[in-house]
Amino acid sequence: MIIDIDHVAKLAHLQLSADEKTKLAEQMPAILEYVSRLQEVDTSAISTKDYFTEAFNVLRADDIVIIDQVEHDALITAFPVSAAGALQVPGVFE
Repeated sequence: MIIDIDHVAKLAHLQLSADEKTKLAEQMPAILEYVSRLQEVDTSAISTKDYFTEAFNVLRADDIVIIDQVEHDALITAFPVSAAGALQVPGVFE
């Protein structure tokens, strides 16, 4: 079986160096063999409900705190980067 590492990397949204592609190409047959062996495991006696829980996320309520203009200006001034009353923070997503 021929495995196109570039295609696999694209599907997985991975940016691989040439060395990483070479290493993955060497490891891919063992990875696929392992997945094949996992598919042979009899899971018919296992209920998917066994893994559900009654747990739920507990979120705090957003509390609105009203501040006066002096406090507002002090916060803006103390922040490292601001423009037009907005505060710039480091990005969370790429």
